[in-house]
Amino acid sequence: MLPLQLIAGGFAILGHAFVWVTLINRFHSTGLRRWLTKAVSLVVYAGFWWALVSELWNCGLRLRQNADIWPSASATALDMYFAACIVPGVGIALHWLWRKRTDRPPRRVLRNRVQVVDVARHLGHSLTHGLRGKMFGLVPGNQVTVLQIHDLELALARLPRQLAGFSIAHLSDLHMTGQVDKAYFEELTARTNALAAELIVISGDLFDHAACLEWIPDTLGELRAPHGVYFVLGNHDLRLGDVTPVRRLLTAAGLIDLGGRDCQLDIDGARLLLAGTEMPWIEPAPDLTGWPSRDAAPDQLRLLVAHAPDQIAWARRRDFDLMLAGHTHGGQVRFPLIGPIVAPSRYGVRFASGTFDLPPTVMHVSRGSSGKFMLRLNCPCELSKITLVCGDA
Repeated sequence: MLPLQLIAGGFAILGHAFVWVTLINRFHSTGLRRWLTKAVSLVVYAGFWWALVSELWNCGLRLRQNADIWPSASATALDMYFAACIVPGVGIALHWLWRKRTDRPPRRVLRNRVQVVDVARHLGHSLTHGLRGKMFGLVPGNQVTVLQIHDLELALARLPRQLAGFSIAHLSDLHMTGQVDKAYFEELTARTNALAAELIVISGDLFDHAACLEWIPDTLGELRAPHGVYFVLGNHDLRLGDVTPVRRLLTAAGLIDLGGRDCQLDIDGARLLLAGTEMPWIEPAPDLTGWPSRDAAPDQLRLLVAHAPDQIAWARRRDFDLMLAGHTHGGQVRFPLIGPIVAPSRYGVRFASGTFDLPPTVMHVSRGSSGKFMLRLNCPCELSKITLVCGDA
């Protein structure tokens, strides 16, 4: 019986982890105040470890007494909780096996050429500062200043023929804190410009510390694209307090504020409809009432720039063709075979990063171009160039 009990115990621990990580992921997807989010997170972390350590301790005592791990006659509430966790544990294991069997690259991604640049090695010096930066820098395989440049070719079923070959550079989650040197962001800017995309978008979380606003002229202010550089803000930008000065400095540097707004561009006779949302942290959502219907203007492409992939349901209801988002950082740590575990989304790690075909919308979620947490394992930073082509894949 003991081997079976140990197997059941393994599934119980897996289910326990799934339940508590789900709580963390979904709570961090809300627009609640930061202090409340952090307080609840601490309670959840403490509860997770208290329950796990207590149950393992009790099980150890029973094993030393040659008793069953979970005695039916004397089961405590904690025992019953872990017994119940076997069900989600088995479920998540079966789900993982099914995903591994069925996961395929999205059919709409026709090409994905990848270039990996170790920016610190390229520049010839360390790019991390502060105690945390130096400590995490000692972790083998840390990719906190490793940039993966994706050259994606993406098929869109309703793409106007005039926009075939139109390219968009996507940046997200720069998290300028001072822990990563300004030189990294200057190199990121130069590499973005080198992609020669026709449009550049930044999907939120640009700054964590006000001191880094001084970097704008030499970093984001140097971005160039024929049809403009657009940005939305994210939840971390709110840590600066009033974000009005942030918007003012970015627009003064030549960027275009798309947060809660929409605009229309005429490109070679086709209409590019752009909108940006910073929900649920910053209201309002863009008002799209002035947009033409598909029947009235069939030669249109609808593009949404959102900070969080959780806005995908909103995008689908409003018939967007393409949505670009960030926020989840790819999970920051991606375990071999398992993948990411933590992602601040109501969908968990389902949309941690990558391209997703969710008709009528195709969504690309960036792993982020930097980060506040100074550890990335099997999850390098991302800069993407997305070239659009006609086709139903």
